Amino acid sequence: MTPMGSRKWVTAYERRLAETVEYPRAGCRLTYRQVLREQVYCLARHFLGQERYQCFRCSW
Repeated sequence: MTPMGSRKWVTAYERRLAETVEYPRAGCRLTYRQVLREQVYCLARHFLGQERYQCFRCSW
């Protein structure tokens, strides 16, 4: 990928992470960046045996 292509890809990725989506577990709207963080916490609690993991599903 060219440097210009890389910049465009990163820009589009950052723009997507800033979009908000309804997050059922929290009962509010979160950015995709916040959803990723919450999913990491959910996985950590699952690995520690504290709760069963339920994935977040979104439609692009």
